[in-house]
Amino acid sequence: MRLVVGLLVAATLAALTGCSGEPEQEAPASTPSPTAIPVFASEEEALAAAEDAYREYLEMSDAIARDGGRDPERLGSLVTRDELVRAVAEFEAFAESGRQTRGSSRFNTFSLQQYESLSKVAQVTVYVCLDVSDVRVVDESGRDITPAREARQPLSVIFVSADEGSQELVLQRSEQWSSNFCE
Repeated sequence: MRLVVGLLVAATLAALTGCSGEPEQEAPASTPSPTAIPVFASEEEALAAAEDAYREYLEMSDAIARDGGRDPERLGSLVTRDELVRAVAEFEAFAESGRQTRGSSRFNTFSLQQYESLSKVAQVTVYVCLDVSDVRVVDESGRDITPAREARQPLSVIFVSADEGSQELVLQRSEQWSSNFCE
Protein backbone atom coordinates (compact mmCIF):
# COMPACT_ATOMS: atom_id res chain seq x y z
CA MET A 1 0.00 0.00 0.00
CA ARG A 2 2.80 2.40 0.90
CA LEU A 3 4.42 1.65 -2.48
CA VAL A 4 1.17 2.44 -4.33
CA VAL A 5 0.76 5.75 -2.49
CA GLY A 6 4.41 6.61 -3.18
CA LEU A 7 3.98 5.88 -6.88
CA LEU A 8 0.83 8.02 -7.02
CA VAL A 9 2.62 10.91 -5.32
CA ALA A 10 5.59 10.58 -7.67
CA ALA A 11 3.31 10.49 -10.73
CA THR A 12 1.40 13.55 -9.50
CA LEU A 13 4.61 15.49 -8.89
CA ALA A 14 5.92 14.52 -12.31
CA ALA A 15 2.70 15.68 -13.95
CA LEU A 16 2.77 19.01 -12.10
CA THR A 17 6.42 19.57 -12.95
CA GLY A 18 5.73 18.82 -16.61
CA CYS A 19 3.02 21.49 -16.69
CA SER A 20 5.09 24.25 -15.13
CA GLY A 21 5.67 26.06 -18.39
CA GLU A 22 9.43 26.17 -17.86
CA PRO A 23 11.65 25.12 -20.74
CA GLU A 24 12.55 21.48 -20.79
CA GLN A 25 16.05 20.68 -19.72
CA GLU A 26 17.98 17.67 -20.74
CA ALA A 27 17.98 15.09 -17.98
CA PRO A 28 21.40 14.36 -16.53
CA ALA A 29 22.84 10.99 -17.42
CA SER A 30 21.77 8.52 -14.79
CA THR A 31 24.20 6.19 -13.19
CA PRO A 32 23.00 2.62 -13.08
CA SER A 33 21.85 1.52 -9.66
CA PRO A 34 23.64 -1.49 -8.25
CA THR A 35 21.67 -4.69 -8.53
CA ALA A 36 20.86 -6.43 -5.30
CA ILE A 37 23.03 -9.47 -4.81
CA PRO A 38 21.23 -12.29 -3.02
CA VAL A 39 22.73 -13.48 0.26
CA PHE A 40 22.87 -17.08 -1.01
CA ALA A 41 23.66 -18.17 -4.55
CA SER A 42 20.88 -20.77 -4.55
CA GLU A 43 17.98 -22.19 -2.57
CA GLU A 44 20.10 -25.28 -1.90
CA GLU A 45 22.81 -23.13 -0.30
CA ALA A 46 20.22 -21.32 1.84
CA LEU A 47 18.70 -24.65 2.92
CA ALA A 48 22.13 -26.04 3.89
CA ALA A 49 22.87 -22.93 5.99
CA ALA A 50 19.48 -23.24 7.72
CA GLU A 51 20.10 -26.92 8.45
CA ASP A 52 23.49 -26.12 10.02
CA ALA A 53 21.91 -23.34 12.10
CA TYR A 54 19.11 -25.63 13.28
CA ARG A 55 21.54 -28.40 14.23
CA GLU A 56 23.52 -25.95 16.40
CA TYR A 57 20.32 -24.54 17.93
CA LEU A 58 19.00 -28.00 18.75
CA GLU A 59 22.29 -29.11 20.34
CA MET A 60 22.38 -26.01 22.54
CA SER A 61 18.68 -26.25 23.48
CA ASP A 62 19.15 -29.89 24.46
CA ALA A 63 22.23 -29.01 26.53
CA ILE A 64 20.34 -26.27 28.39
CA ALA A 65 17.41 -28.62 29.07
CA ARG A 66 19.79 -31.35 30.33
CA ASP A 67 21.26 -28.70 32.64
CA GLY A 68 17.80 -28.10 34.08
CA GLY A 69 17.25 -24.86 32.16
CA ARG A 70 20.31 -23.10 33.56
CA ASP A 71 22.08 -20.42 31.53
CA PRO A 72 19.61 -20.17 28.64
CA GLU A 73 21.47 -17.09 27.41
CA ARG A 74 23.80 -19.57 25.71
CA LEU A 75 21.30 -19.47 22.86
CA GLY A 76 22.14 -15.79 22.28
CA SER A 77 24.24 -16.22 19.15
CA LEU A 78 21.83 -18.76 17.63
CA VAL A 79 18.51 -16.89 17.81
CA THR A 80 17.09 -13.40 17.29
CA ARG A 81 16.70 -11.08 20.29
CA ASP A 82 12.94 -11.64 20.44
CA GLU A 83 13.36 -15.41 20.30
CA LEU A 84 16.02 -15.23 23.04
CA VAL A 85 13.62 -13.36 25.34
CA ARG A 86 10.96 -16.03 24.76
CA ALA A 87 13.40 -18.93 25.22
CA VAL A 88 14.94 -17.47 28.39
CA ALA A 89 11.49 -17.12 29.98
CA GLU A 90 10.61 -20.69 29.01
CA PHE A 91 13.88 -22.16 30.31
CA GLU A 92 13.68 -20.11 33.54
CA ALA A 93 10.23 -21.62 34.22
CA PHE A 94 11.68 -25.06 33.46
CA ALA A 95 14.57 -24.43 35.90
CA GLU A 96 12.16 -23.34 38.63
CA SER A 97 10.25 -26.60 38.22
CA GLY A 98 13.36 -28.59 39.20
CA ARG A 99 13.12 -30.67 36.06
CA GLN A 100 15.73 -31.58 33.50
CA THR A 101 15.93 -33.78 30.44
CA ARG A 102 17.89 -36.80 29.43
CA GLY A 103 18.68 -37.73 25.86
CA SER A 104 18.80 -35.64 22.71
CA SER A 105 16.32 -34.55 20.12
CA ARG A 106 17.03 -34.85 16.42
CA PHE A 107 15.38 -34.10 13.12
CA ASN A 108 15.08 -36.04 9.91
CA THR A 109 12.89 -34.07 7.53
CA PHE A 110 14.28 -30.69 6.62
CA SER A 111 12.75 -29.17 3.51
CA LEU A 112 12.56 -25.67 2.11
CA GLN A 113 9.24 -23.90 2.39
CA GLN A 114 10.44 -20.46 1.22
CA TYR A 115 13.65 -18.52 0.61
CA GLU A 116 13.75 -14.74 0.27
CA SER A 117 16.73 -12.48 -0.06
CA LEU A 118 15.70 -8.89 0.47
CA SER A 119 18.55 -6.49 -0.01
CA LYS A 120 21.23 -7.85 2.32
CA VAL A 121 19.02 -9.98 4.57
CA ALA A 122 17.98 -13.58 3.93
CA GLN A 123 14.89 -15.25 5.32
CA VAL A 124 14.67 -19.02 5.06
CA THR A 125 11.55 -20.90 6.14
CA VAL A 126 11.72 -24.68 6.42
CA TYR A 127 9.57 -27.64 7.37
CA VAL A 128 11.17 -29.79 10.05
CA CYS A 129 10.20 -33.11 11.63
CA LEU A 130 11.54 -32.87 15.15
CA ASP A 131 12.03 -36.27 16.77
CA VAL A 132 11.88 -36.16 20.58
CA SER A 133 11.43 -39.90 21.10
CA ASP A 134 14.80 -40.17 22.92
CA VAL A 135 14.17 -37.18 25.22
CA ARG A 136 12.91 -37.94 28.71
CA VAL A 137 11.86 -35.36 31.31
CA VAL A 138 12.85 -36.21 34.88
CA ASP A 139 12.04 -34.59 38.22
CA GLU A 140 14.49 -33.72 41.00
CA SER A 141 14.60 -37.33 42.20
CA GLY A 142 15.35 -38.62 38.67
CA ARG A 143 11.88 -40.10 38.19
CA ASP A 144 10.67 -40.09 34.57
CA ILE A 145 7.74 -37.65 34.24
CA THR A 146 7.77 -37.32 30.45
CA PRO A 147 4.33 -36.18 29.33
CA ALA A 148 2.43 -38.03 26.61
CA ARG A 149 3.32 -36.45 23.28
CA GLU A 150 3.87 -37.13 19.61
CA ALA A 151 7.38 -38.53 19.15
CA ARG A 152 7.75 -36.68 15.84
CA GLN A 153 6.51 -33.12 15.67
CA PRO A 154 5.95 -31.15 12.45
CA LEU A 155 7.37 -27.63 12.67
CA SER A 156 7.70 -24.57 10.51
CA VAL A 157 10.94 -22.78 11.39
CA ILE A 158 12.04 -19.35 10.19
CA PHE A 159 15.69 -18.28 10.02
CA VAL A 160 17.08 -14.83 9.18
CA SER A 161 20.55 -13.46 8.51
CA ALA A 162 22.50 -12.87 11.71
CA ASP A 163 23.76 -9.57 10.25
CA GLU A 164 23.26 -7.73 6.96
CA GLY A 165 24.88 -9.67 4.15
CA SER A 166 25.78 -12.56 6.43
CA GLN A 167 25.28 -16.16 5.39
CA GLU A 168 25.14 -17.08 9.06
CA LEU A 169 21.50 -17.68 9.99
CA VAL A 170 19.76 -17.43 13.35
CA LEU A 171 16.41 -18.88 14.39
CA GLN A 172 13.66 -16.29 14.42
CA ARG A 173 10.64 -18.47 15.18
CA SER A 174 9.59 -22.11 15.43
CA GLU A 175 5.93 -23.11 15.35
CA GLN A 176 4.00 -26.35 15.37
CA TRP A 177 2.69 -26.93 11.83
CA SER A 178 -1.02 -27.53 11.41
CA SER A 179 -0.80 -30.74 9.37
CA ASN A 180 1.41 -33.65 10.25
CA PHE A 181 3.85 -34.23 7.39
CA CYS A 182 6.05 -36.39 9.64
CA GLU A 183 5.59 -40.05 8.76
